[in-house]
Amino acid sequence: MKILYIAMDWFWIKARPQQLAITLSEEHQIDYYCLRGWRNAQQNNYSDHIETIDNELFYNKNLRIIRKRYLPGQSKAIVQGLNNLLFIHRELMALQKANQYDCVFVTAPPQMTYLPNKMKQNLPIYYDCMDDYSEFFPKQSDKARMLRYESELVTTAKTVFTSSDYLKELMMKRNSITADKLVVVQNGVETNDFQSVQVKDRAEVIPEAKDYKGVIGYVGTIGRWFDIDSVREAAQQLPDYLFYMAGPEEVHYEDVPVNVKFVGPVPYAKVPELMASFDVATMPFIVTELIKAVNPVKIYEYLAAGTPVVAVDYPETQRFESMITRYNHSNIKDFASQLKNVLADEPQDVASRKAYAVENDWRHRAAQMSAILEKA
Repeated sequence: MKILYIAMDWFWIKARPQQLAITLSEEHQIDYYCLRGWRNAQQNNYSDHIETIDNELFYNKNLRIIRKRYLPGQSKAIVQGLNNLLFIHRELMALQKANQYDCVFVTAPPQMTYLPNKMKQNLPIYYDCMDDYSEFFPKQSDKARMLRYESELVTTAKTVFTSSDYLKELMMKRNSITADKLVVVQNGVETNDFQSVQVKDRAEVIPEAKDYKGVIGYVGTIGRWFDIDSVREAAQQLPDYLFYMAGPEEVHYEDVPVNVKFVGPVPYAKVPELMASFDVATMPFIVTELIKAVNPVKIYEYLAAGTPVVAVDYPETQRFESMITRYNHSNIKDFASQLKNVLADEPQDVASRKAYAVENDWRHRAAQMSAILEKA
């Protein structure tokens, strides 16, 4: 099957779209179409691939990445409209003519505007919904625009895949569609990247670790949902531990204890070794409307590394049951309390955590999607 897969820039943080595209390409021919930024992702240290100036490259024989750079400011409605009219519609029609795709995957509501009407009418569209996208936009006019895009996309799509039960219920409620149109395909992990990792000297991975008894870590975006108050409290209660927070900083925190280090993004290739270096891996979040919809990739990855996990308590982390420890974000002292409990708990069941991750590999998720595509 030939699939046009529209998603985020290939050289952005390696996440669900890239992982699924790679795994689906084991059975299907994928053209991964994305808009590239005007600032190279490599300069931000996000990607484990070496970014080139090429507009086209092959990940493997079945996965072609097509990257385009158009007028800057794509998030603004007027620029988006111009890019669609002047460039994107023509580009996608030319790709369709040359490749005769069997279907289109769309991974965010604004991407629905990329498709010219002829493609919307003649090709099956599948929406892989991994976030409540409108919640990324604090401005009400932008939020309303995203919801309009979402409504058209969900209504037009043949099937809507959601990464969480919460998103499934939200899509049904917000867009008046029935359950038979939606399929929950949770997030996962590329276990091959994690299973063989062995850390012989933690200080080689985290140089600052040599000055502390241990490391409590986080890998992911530092956004407005980050539970900084609980982290501050825990760091004060555990001064002998380094709190190592890795990831792009959308929000910058300066007033933190000396044992809290925000180190910026790390390439995906270094993530498995980093996670395996933690004594405890964490997900310190405030349960916002955005977070309620998230089936957290980072927890699958933490478990694949064999690392104990303390994460905020909400329905999507309750799915992991006894595999992780949860804390109540409304109680500022509970994060520290649960960290102490995990640090005191010996022995740690590394094998069970890794086995759980294998059961939730991205290949299982891609197989779910392929089964739906083959029925079409």
